[in-house]
Amino acid sequence: RHMILPQLAYIAIFTFSIGGLFLYGNTPDALDLVTSTNRLIFTAFSLAACYACFNLNATSKSWIEKMLKHLGEISYSVYMLHGFLFVYLKQHLYTGVVKNLTISQFAFFIVAPIVLIAATYCYKKIEVPFIRLGKTTNGSLKSRLKLAFSRPPARPE
Repeated sequence: RHMILPQLAYIAIFTFSIGGLFLYGNTPDALDLVTSTNRLIFTAFSLAACYACFNLNATSKSWIEKMLKHLGEISYSVYMLHGFLFVYLKQHLYTGVVKNLTISQFAFFIVAPIVLIAATYCYKKIEVPFIRLGKTTNGSLKSRLKLAFSRPPARPE
């Protein structure tokens, strides 16, 4: 049995760990990351973040649970968009407007929010209608497409 901390402590550990992963001042090359002492720092931040996630109690309908559920829903869109948006924004925005940020800070403060907003939009406008289309089997393709891309009835929370 391990010591149980208050939920706020786990949130603080998680936030500190994720911030440490992104904002650690010495952003090494890929080879340095796995062969130098930097790997110990990145490993410690990663383990702390995992520890906090495993111990968070997500049984209530708190804002944390809603946020994590939403992140789970949009995760495929995040996966598909993050690389493209990072390269695009780095070429068009990083070299001009925000060149005083490190690449890690740029990714964390600029790219990540844009990716999350774009992923939410793609999830609602592309993924959900096609998931609905996959669930409908009756009718012609035209009627199924119309049904899939129409606004669904509001579901109770």
